[in-house]
Amino acid sequence: MQTFSIVTVCFNDAEALAPTIRSIVGQSFSDFQYVIQDGGSSDDTAGVVKSFGDWVDVFTSEPDGGIYPAMNRAVQRCTGTYTLFINAADMLAGPDVLADLAGQLAAGDDIVTGQSIAVETGRPHPFRAPDMFWGGMTFDHQAAVVRTDLLKQFPYDEALRISADFDFFCRMRLRGASFRSIPLAICRKPYAMGASASFIVRFRERYGVAMRHFGDAYPVEETLTRELVQHMVKTFDAAHLKAHMETLKVDALLKLHDELESLTAVRQKRA
Repeated sequence: MQTFSIVTVCFNDAEALAPTIRSIVGQSFSDFQYVIQDGGSSDDTAGVVKSFGDWVDVFTSEPDGGIYPAMNRAVQRCTGTYTLFINAADMLAGPDVLADLAGQLAAGDDIVTGQSIAVETGRPHPFRAPDMFWGGMTFDHQAAVVRTDLLKQFPYDEALRISADFDFFCRMRLRGASFRSIPLAICRKPYAMGASASFIVRFRERYGVAMRHFGDAYPVEETLTRELVQHMVKTFDAAHLKAHMETLKVDALLKLHDELESLTAVRQKRA
């Protein structure tokens, strides 16, 4: 069995796919399987993949219901001990990433995480402190290698559109899977794009996931309420409403957010 399965999920993003593939096939470590799962692209994705010849072990192009259904399908084709997702527009951080990662894996590792370098800044992207795993991601999904058998046994929740990775890692913690962080930059990726770029869209799903898994054991409600208030104060220049907002529950805050967003749109249209 190969050490790694590297999975790239893509859809109509041929231009961004090429550098992603180059970062993977250019690795100094060769003990990996490369799987590309395409959502039935109408651009030149197939041509880009074909140009790399036998470097791509599995290429499937078929309609899917979004990124998490595509990831679940791809995992079923994975044969490596560990799986790492490096999607279109993301890249491995350097040519020796897989070699360094393989050298640091230890017996009993279920999930090993490293750093993700933001393309916009050239620095590691900040996440929550490790002990705040109950409030959201403490590492980047593209900087985490996961035992493939866990991904096959406990697939991503396809009812979720943005936070199924957070949900998966929550479930793994509750099941006692081991998590280990290492000081290794694993991927480079842009953070100012994609479905998860909108705070409020991400927040709605993340809040539901966090409350479902950890709401009874950790201060999820209080902590995420503070995050939402801070976002709203900054977004709507609403410091004068901060004291009022701090008295509201999340559902009421989200309703107020939508009202303020609508009011802002009206003002901008009139300006």
